[in-house]
Amino acid sequence: MNTNNLGFFSRSAGSWRRIIGLIAIVSGIFFIWQPFANAAGIDFWRNSDSSVRNEVSDMAMFGKKLSTSRPMQAYSAAELKPGSGPVVPSRLRIPSLQIDTSVETLGLHNGNMDVPNNIWNAGWLTSTPRPGDVGNAVLDGHKDSVEGVAVFWSLGNLAVGDRVYVSDRYGYELTFEVVEKQSYDLNKAPLSRIFGAASDKNLNLITCDGTFVPEQYTYDHRLVIYTRLVTN
Repeated sequence: MNTNNLGFFSRSAGSWRRIIGLIAIVSGIFFIWQPFANAAGIDFWRNSDSSVRNEVSDMAMFGKKLSTSRPMQAYSAAELKPGSGPVVPSRLRIPSLQIDTSVETLGLHNGNMDVPNNIWNAGWLTSTPRPGDVGNAVLDGHKDSVEGVAVFWSLGNLAVGDRVYVSDRYGYELTFEVVEKQSYDLNKAPLSRIFGAASDKNLNLITCDGTFVPEQYTYDHRLVIYTRLVTN
């Protein structure tokens, strides 16, 4: 993909905020469907396990059907090998959250970051650096879905010092450590810090946070987990 099409690194602050409002990280973030919102009262969203009731389809929310199949890994965790350089991410492990999932490659959809095709997968924005390269590699994932909770439902439980592991399809794995956790108001997220240039080898994990706003099909906050490479 031509990275010039992304525009993350050259937009004004106002444009950055508009982009983050459209980034599809969890259910209801990527597309806003006002007719559904107008027809639905507050009881429509009372499902305690997910902010999105199953009466709303994936097609309505995302413009495509999402898979709910749990990913199968080619290697056991014991078979993974320490990586020696940047990796094209294929697998994400967060042992403290019992997450062990596949990583999709994501580009743009209608000028914005696309969503993973599977609610249990993470997605790497390919116009950001590879994990292990200098800069901010960015992965996102669904918090919940029309089927219930999704891969990053518990991402907010990560703490500083927790380890995050990313490996390629050959089983070479890099280790990152959580250095900071922030929840940002939707309109006040520091987009240049999340997506922009950096001198360290960072991996930023993003999902939604806060309160779901039915009228907008989006959450009012964004959770960002900042991690830094601790292996060469």
